[in-house]
Amino acid sequence: MFRPPPDLRVALPQYDRDPARARELALAKQQYALVPIAEKLDLPVAWNHRTVDRLPAQDKYTGALKLPKLALVIALGKKLTVPGQAEERWDSLAELDTAYEQLGLPAVRDLWNDDLEFARLRVSGPNPVWLKGEQSHALLSAAGLGPEGLGALPRRGSPDWADIYVVDYHEPLLDAAPSPGRYLYPCIAIFRQVEGVLHPVGIQLQLSPGRRVWRPADASPAWSLAKVFFGSADIFVHEVISHWLWTHVIAEKLGIASARTLSWRHPLRRLIAPHLTSTLAMNFNATAILVGNGGTFDQTFAGAAIKARLVEYGDAAWTYAHMVLPRRIEALGIGGLAYHPFRDDGLLVWNVIEQHVREYLAVVYPDDDELRADHEVAAWAAELHTDLGHQGFPRVTDRATLNEVVTAVLFNPVHHALVNSLQFDVFGWPPLSPPTVPIPMPADPERVTERTLIDALPSVSVTLDTIRSTFGFSAQYDTYGRHLEPFYTGPTSALLERFRKELEWVSEQINAANSKRGHPYRVARPDLIGNSIDA
Repeated sequence: MFRPPPDLRVALPQYDRDPARARELALAKQQYALVPIAEKLDLPVAWNHRTVDRLPAQDKYTGALKLPKLALVIALGKKLTVPGQAEERWDSLAELDTAYEQLGLPAVRDLWNDDLEFARLRVSGPNPVWLKGEQSHALLSAAGLGPEGLGALPRRGSPDWADIYVVDYHEPLLDAAPSPGRYLYPCIAIFRQVEGVLHPVGIQLQLSPGRRVWRPADASPAWSLAKVFFGSADIFVHEVISHWLWTHVIAEKLGIASARTLSWRHPLRRLIAPHLTSTLAMNFNATAILVGNGGTFDQTFAGAAIKARLVEYGDAAWTYAHMVLPRRIEALGIGGLAYHPFRDDGLLVWNVIEQHVREYLAVVYPDDDELRADHEVAAWAAELHTDLGHQGFPRVTDRATLNEVVTAVLFNPVHHALVNSLQFDVFGWPPLSPPTVPIPMPADPERVTERTLIDALPSVSVTLDTIRSTFGFSAQYDTYGRHLEPFYTGPTSALLERFRKELEWVSEQINAANSKRGHPYRVARPDLIGNSIDA
């Protein structure tokens, strides 16, 4: 692999006249020729994403990564046994426990029906990017849910109204017409912060009989079942939108644009390449399995029609601000929450990455004129702006903008870990977030019994598929900031050492915070995050 000279500016295209550089990029344009993903997979979905038709050889998994992945698949196949017939229903939670004898029970096993745990998972679970604060009143009004109709809520405009938070899965699942055996409802969950602790107030299942609001004060089995239906929406929205579209697909767009426009000699390519490694291979193999017709999203979740709705919604809803954590936090209006480890720990990592990127790019570009003379970065930014400009991706004409964009690129694997690493511990337990609910929500709370909660569990085969996938997704194959020496040389070598020390400091800060939280949140620790999205 090419190693740039100590003066990285010599490796910029405006100074490097080697014709091999132009030939490399011309070849890359051929190797990374783009086709619409919907056309490639024959999807009836208006999905704004283009991908490669064939996986370039240099992007295929190395043996060091392929072997542990293969070993994990084999191990999961052997460890998970099916008690009885695969399509049978579960008779009890005790029977469900038998599926975990080899892997161990998920962390939520004993707390899955606890209301405080239900609320806490909105800020420290695998899908913490949907809880909204400042916009809550508008969401409730749009759903016909005024504070006056929810006795536990303060009136709009009162000082306590700022403590109302909402998770809105109504819009993403607006057309989620229930089908026999696969019931999924557009839903809204309302929460209130009381003395620094988030509590659930109610759940509205939009298409259930009467569109009633189910509350913690309702009969316990009925409220529990409402949480089950919300959890089913939560896991589906998470897998399709929060996880797949907003981290995997975005990383693929970044990686393809980098390969097509930035030579391996370019200092920027070398900075971002380790954080895009294996993502294209991961997506190339998994997209058809997950998103393709008859794939996991069709078979395990609510079916092809709802998948199409989620893909279209998630693609249209994504904006550049989703990549930039400080902007995302501001847009969500969650600054007033006393406890939000996704926000607090995530910002610690973001700030360290931002400082590292700023120092690295300062070595490469002494001023904005030097950046504007770099036609490879201009081509890279232009390709991304063409693809994502309608969703706010900026034009890169100065170092400040480039700093933010590159920080977002390096943070994307961290963002992925924050919505990925807890999948087994939370989504791996079907009573909390079943991928499929085979029964409808009864209109009469009196008809909901403890047995109803068991009947709401997916089949044995769907349960085991969920356990396998969530356990496999939660795997980690390297460590953020480690093994990057081949990409740093000359004056940037010292920056790498400082970067690692700052990442270690972040892990120490998170450990210290966790000692006081009572509910440890370890997924933002850099030593528990991979360099790229490869699982």
